[in-house]
Amino acid sequence: MARRDSDAAIQTARLIQTVDNGRNSNDSFRLLPTLRHELDQRLTSLINLENQQQGATGNRLRDSEKLKETLPILANLLRDGYNHIKALPSYSITPAERSAAFAAYGWTSGNIGSLQGLDRVLALARKALAATPEIEPLAARYPAELLSRIQVSLDILDTSGAGSKVGTRQQATKARNEALRLLILVNARVRLFYGSASDDLDKTAELAKIGLNPRNTSGQRRVAGEPAPTP
Repeated sequence: MARRDSDAAIQTARLIQTVDNGRNSNDSFRLLPTLRHELDQRLTSLINLENQQQGATGNRLRDSEKLKETLPILANLLRDGYNHIKALPSYSITPAERSAAFAAYGWTSGNIGSLQGLDRVLALARKALAATPEIEPLAARYPAELLSRIQVSLDILDTSGAGSKVGTRQQATKARNEALRLLILVNARVRLFYGSASDDLDKTAELAKIGLNPRNTSGQRRVAGEPAPTP
């Protein structure tokens, strides 16, 4: 459902509230307490979920920017770790120890491979932090400064990773759409209530006060979001 549909439903519900607030208790068009309560609740729910949906979109964009900035940094740090092991002189590490260090850090067959994918970069970063204390010889361990920088970048990516995926926004949008559907329904029920309040049925001029055009046979244009009149 488009944002304009939500805006139209909210505008109608607010107008219904305003008009209803001005009616006295003897007015046959004053909403029944249960119907008014549902209108109020559903309007509040939709407004809150609209804000959440927009917030989720903003968070996703912000987190995506963090990913774009931080992923290459972390990939370069991991590449530094790989090069650290590769650059060790032969007198400080045996070929078997070098191969074992590469494997422990996740460098399969001693090859660096691609560092473009988020999942692999995160996995290698976590492995670097977990494996370092067990690596032998000591010279093959990633330097403390490198590990510290890996941790900082990993924290940023861990924080932004979930928000950068569309799932959060999709869930917020789904909840907003359901709230909108319910508000549209209660707005339609208000129309039916007005139609039952007098012998004019759904031709009553009172409907115009709440932005819902009274039915006529000319097929006049309805307010956005208003249900089609009964033939």
